Amino acid sequence: MQPMRVVVITGAPGVGKTSVARHLIGFCPPGTAFLDTDQLADIHPWHIDERFLNIVGANLRACLENFSFANIHTVVVSGVIVQGGIYDQIEEFISDSRFDWIFYALRADVLTIRNRIQSSSNEETRCFRLKWLHRCRIESCLPSCCVIDTDALSALSVAEWIAQQEQFPVVLSPPDPDTSHRNA
Repeated sequence: MQPMRVVVITGAPGVGKTSVARHLIGFCPPGTAFLDTDQLADIHPWHIDERFLNIVGANLRACLENFSFANIHTVVVSGVIVQGGIYDQIEEFISDSRFDWIFYALRADVLTIRNRIQSSSNEETRCFRLKWLHRCRIESCLPSCCVIDTDALSALSVAEWIAQQEQFPVVLSPPDPDTSHRNA
């Protein structure tokens, strides 16, 4: 049995991780699941601390275990997964032979990220993400990490590039980001 492919889209808040992942899921083969770490511990008010990281880590590990039992072939995960944060909660899974991990770190300059955040329709999310602009240059020492500069790229073009790297099948029409996550 082949290991489950875990495709992680990481980067700073507001860089476009979730948008890229939602586009990417439309290119993925059947038997693919999508996880957004923001949804794994969506506790309001939003506060990132050890408790939050523990909950996200436990939920992510549980989801991967359950997907493994269900014979899911590919999981796309979006989130700020960096060492000193969520990565530390899942590190043991990185070496687990049932999983084959790849990390794509999205990067953009401060102005690009600020513009992307400002275009968000969620006021609470906008305010929170703007406070994190100082972390816009997440350079991680993650295993198998590919850094992608997204300043001049759309979420769809980044997803297409990742799909090519992952050798996902060619899709004749671009996926709809509002519905593609339902293909999991």
